[in-house]
Amino acid sequence: LEVDDLEEDVQRGGLTVQKLDSQTGTTPQGDASLAGARFDIVNASGKSALVDGRSYGDGEVVKTIEAGWDAAANAYVAATGPGDLPCGVYEVVESQAPEGYLASDWSKTAKIKGNGEVVDLTGDPCEDDVARGGVQVTKSDSELGKSEALGGDSHGAPGCGSTLADIEFAITNESASKVLVGGEWFEPGETVATVTTAWNEEAGAYTAQTAADALPYGTYTIQETATN
Repeated sequence: LEVDDLEEDVQRGGLTVQKLDSQTGTTPQGDASLAGARFDIVNASGKSALVDGRSYGDGEVVKTIEAGWDAAANAYVAATGPGDLPCGVYEVVESQAPEGYLASDWSKTAKIKGNGEVVDLTGDPCEDDVARGGVQVTKSDSELGKSEALGGDSHGAPGCGSTLADIEFAITNESASKVLVGGEWFEPGETVATVTTAWNEEAGAYTAQTAADALPYGTYTIQETATN
């Protein structure tokens, strides 16, 4: 008597993750984007898992998903298909931050227990900090062709001739979205900061600068707004 092998379909499900800016939520800052964040799904079941026709051992990345705008959820979401993952335990980690953001150490465990179950991790979203930098402007005399005042090199010392100190520059947000600078929000077209020149011994020049982490990833214009 011959008995045909019986094949039993493995119950399968999926998962979904939400991506946020740590300060603005669903709105990216400056020229950064919340789309494109990548998440690795790691098999943590203690046994092999068959995903997309391939067997993965415990501790292996079985799938990588990427965040995109989900109009229905009104958020940036990364998700598997509803039947992509066999029932089991998975560790979800951010493997690549989107443009303009710093990757976080966010990770979550997803347990798929029943057929068609999609584990919703959006209640504890992955939040990234926007990358930040700064600007430095050097003021020069056009006739001298260097960063010295015509008729003197007082370097700001009182009563010692002309100087290129105390010249003001405005920094304006020209990014696609608002930015957080100095604890305040600035929309595109608004001046986010004003910097003033002073003698910079290290640079050997008159410079005006922000702090190295003052400005979120974005586009800014810098314009001289007041002379001395």
